[in-house]
Amino acid sequence: MGSAAIEWDETTDFLSIGSGIGGLAGAIVAHDWGMRALVIEKAATVGGVSTYSGGEIWVGGSHLQADAGIEDSEESAFEYIREIGAGYNDDLMTRNYCVHAPIALRYFEENANIAWRLIPDFPDYYYPQVPHATAGGRYIEVAPFAASSLGEWQTRVHLSPQSLSGVTHPEMFAQGGLSHLPRWDMSTIEGRWERDERTMGPGLGASFAKAAIDRGIPILTETPAQELITEQGRVVGVRATRDDRDYFIRAERGVLIAAGAYDWNEAAHRTYDMVPDIKSASPPSVTGDGIVLGGAVGAKLTQVPVPVTCGYRVPGEEHEGRQLWRIAGIPLGVPHSIVVNRRGRRFGDESFSRSLGFALKTIDGGTPHHPNYPFWVIQDAQARAKYDFGPFRAGAELPSEVATTAPTLRELADALGIDPDGLEDEVRRFNGFVEVGTDGDFGRGEKGWSRMNSGDRDVEGNPNLGALTQGPFTAVRLYPLNIGLSNAGLAADVHNRVLNYRDQPIVGLYTAGNSMTMIEFGAGYNSGQGNTRGMLGGYLAARHAAGDPSPALGASAP
Repeated sequence: MGSAAIEWDETTDFLSIGSGIGGLAGAIVAHDWGMRALVIEKAATVGGVSTYSGGEIWVGGSHLQADAGIEDSEESAFEYIREIGAGYNDDLMTRNYCVHAPIALRYFEENANIAWRLIPDFPDYYYPQVPHATAGGRYIEVAPFAASSLGEWQTRVHLSPQSLSGVTHPEMFAQGGLSHLPRWDMSTIEGRWERDERTMGPGLGASFAKAAIDRGIPILTETPAQELITEQGRVVGVRATRDDRDYFIRAERGVLIAAGAYDWNEAAHRTYDMVPDIKSASPPSVTGDGIVLGGAVGAKLTQVPVPVTCGYRVPGEEHEGRQLWRIAGIPLGVPHSIVVNRRGRRFGDESFSRSLGFALKTIDGGTPHHPNYPFWVIQDAQARAKYDFGPFRAGAELPSEVATTAPTLRELADALGIDPDGLEDEVRRFNGFVEVGTDGDFGRGEKGWSRMNSGDRDVEGNPNLGALTQGPFTAVRLYPLNIGLSNAGLAADVHNRVLNYRDQPIVGLYTAGNSMTMIEFGAGYNSGQGNTRGMLGGYLAARHAAGDPSPALGASAP
């Protein structure tokens, strides 16, 4: 849309579309560099996908590591990302991330009062076997945040139905991880709930919201962006909707698209992720606005391989008017459980979501079908007695709307349409692995993340292994689930300028976070990198829009 004859409702210098960590970080830095900043948000509450997350930040070579006496470097982090990227990362963008992440981390600590804390003894858990993985120091979280300090915004910065706000990572690990939740001492956590002290993703989102609010940066909720406005090829503003009418905002220095990916856009899923029937654990407002807005002005869309995760639903549970889909991670990796397809066969390491997530994207060229869809988690009576399954406490029978239960594996398979011979044979094979303590097919329980997150420390040897021997047996139907990290996104350069299909910057248009392709990481990923790239993207975009781009990459940065 052109700008001729538009009557602007509002004029600012830097406009953030989205109120997650990327949009808020961009607005904060824009303000600090002397620009007028404004944030618009489609939802009624702020925080975005970052508030739904575990709240981790992943940075190598940070000042927090140096202060703690932990040796690490930007170069080591760079090599680590390359080692796990399967060749799909862009080296310049990876370098950009590794150089600037420590700079942005320190900036927001010193200038926005973000109370970072190292998560001690937390290794690069996804791929600890590669040469440049570390035993700890790259993972960071915020200290418990007193939400009462938000004033009238306290109820408008949302909480998460996915993460356990109120506990810190060290506290969680000290009590045996989430698989031990039924045996936790909850007194500290319940005290934080009563005082509304937020941790993990809710604490991270609230911390950045507080910094923006303290600066007097306007945040307009229930104001979805509808269209970018251009003037001689430059993006100069946005047509949004506010109070059921068009609302025109002029942005003199730049517009930042930080609206998340396309989790609740079924057509985009089928086009870009190529897995049937994907659901979402993200806020329902995440519908692919970045792709729509950018595409209309010639933005380039690119892709890298990103796996889905696994989820399930509890009928009747809703979130912001949509079905709530729960992340299934912990119950899949506890002992006495396996995940199987309709042939009754396992297809990945249940304790490591990326193993299952990539396998769900496989198509059998001879059929052609997705051989691992549909799929189920199957637990025996021991698992049900020991471990929670989401909102259902250990020892409780899962409702029939959620699970199918049968006295034997064969009867369970018959009820679900699973090959009974295949299931019985697979369970015998898996139980044989349990006897020797090693999963010979998929290496279940060999990663630090698996052991810390879903392993049972009361189990000798491999804490993620336990035989399925005791009926009744319970199965829960699982679905592919997006958690804000999708295959496709806007292409951008080292200043987070959106690129067109000639790889030229679209003047005045920037992107950050999950609206941008995860080209820094390729096919590899560590939890926390999504939050970090959102924060970093907002930082770099605002500096460039202010006319003071970061010089840290030197002459190699165009």
